[in-house]
Amino acid sequence: MNIRGMIIKSVIGFVFGIPIITNLNSLIWHEYKFAKQEVDCVVDASKWITNLDITPGKSAENDILTMQNQLKGCVRNLDFGKSSKEFILEQYRRGV
Repeated sequence: MNIRGMIIKSVIGFVFGIPIITNLNSLIWHEYKFAKQEVDCVVDASKWITNLDITPGKSAENDILTMQNQLKGCVRNLDFGKSSKEFILEQYRRGV
């Protein structure tokens, strides 16, 4: 395949989120996007844990259940086929 064809395939994959693995760098980028989403879930969970308000006489059960539901939602939203455009916008919104 010539360089022009590879560039066209890469642009289509970038815009539409189609994982077109044309070389090792594309594979690494594709795997990195998924791993970064997983790390973001763990970072969010650690923030939720540090923000728990546990005081004597107050039940923390509701806070823990809310945190559990948020973590389940985060894991459910992991997307292996997320486009680079969506991924970059999401990271920009997170302030990374």
